[in-house]
Amino acid sequence: MSKQTKPRILVVDDEPELLDETGQALRLAGFDVDVASSPTSALNLADQNTYDVAVADLVMSPTSGIELLFLIKKACPFVRTILLSGKLDHRMYSVEDMKNDVKVRVDCDEYLVKDANPHTLIDAIKRLTTQEGQGKSKIRTAAEDYVRMAGLGHVSVGRLDRKVARYVRKKKPTK
Repeated sequence: MSKQTKPRILVVDDEPELLDETGQALRLAGFDVDVASSPTSALNLADQNTYDVAVADLVMSPTSGIELLFLIKKACPFVRTILLSGKLDHRMYSVEDMKNDVKVRVDCDEYLVKDANPHTLIDAIKRLTTQEGQGKSKIRTAAEDYVRMAGLGHVSVGRLDRKVARYVRKKKPTK
């Protein structure tokens, strides 16, 4: 993400009202937002575009938010991820328990409980898209430096993201 462009966000939720409200709140906050009402449409968008942050609901069908974020990371290897849950029984499973769950720690950068206040999500996205919070990989930083130094203004880092993702998938060691 360059300083001249708005952070690009993908939001996935199977509840249409929440999806629309979240998308609108993020657009008003200055983000470039795509919304998807199903994991399938989210994966199609992720295959065609590059996102800075992907936000997914935990409970969806047929793919969970955790699995979806893992698949989105395959398409966009540099994406930061946020998992949202509105169905967590806080009496049995605390937010801290969820954050400490190994699968969630591995697959997402932030875990948030859905609430009526969109500022929690907006603040999390801002943290993840700032230079300090972005924690860009060395590969992405090198790709951005190469594009800048080579004067290849017509080559988007998004295209490089997809090329790196294809290369990584091809070179993945087999068991």
